[in-house]
Amino acid sequence: MSREIIAVDVDDVLFPFLKSFTAHHNQMYGTALQPEGVTDTYETVLDLPMAEVGRRIDQFHRLDDLHIAPIAGSQKAIEALAARHDLHIITARHPQFEPRTSAWVAEYFPGMFKSITHIGFAGLMPEPRTKIEVCQEIGASVLVDDAVHHVGGCAQANIQGVWFGTYPYQKGKILPPSVIACDDWQSVLEYFDGRDR
Repeated sequence: MSREIIAVDVDDVLFPFLKSFTAHHNQMYGTALQPEGVTDTYETVLDLPMAEVGRRIDQFHRLDDLHIAPIAGSQKAIEALAARHDLHIITARHPQFEPRTSAWVAEYFPGMFKSITHIGFAGLMPEPRTKIEVCQEIGASVLVDDAVHHVGGCAQANIQGVWFGTYPYQKGKILPPSVIACDDWQSVLEYFDGRDR
């Protein structure tokens, strides 16, 4: 019997990007940005054009991040899910950061993911693929992601969207009825435990 394929995002699902990037930005640029203050896109919050925000995020991703621990509960949950599902990562990080992403994933989630796909960010790449397209290519039936624009398109593609987190930038977002909201990795595990019975 074939195993169900689940796609998982990296930033703010496995890797604590919001917390780490705001701390880096404050150190580099003398800002006083706090995670709870990121209630919209970084372009809006920082009052910068997308190209400059992209440059600063790229600068952050070039740094050594192996010392940054994963989001609480993610390692235990991913280990449990990997025992009964095939897990694949789909991230909006630029493809140039594949070596860094792979090294971090290998450090904290060794052998738990079958593949890692970097699609890049729509505003900074000519024609990036969407996460839905990659899900369809790999046969994923579920996408776990913190961004509403990624999970929001799942229903039309017959993919189950699982919206992860309780971040300030998620507040007020409208979810399609079919999307499941999970605050943390414990609730993600409980959701899959219920489905797998």
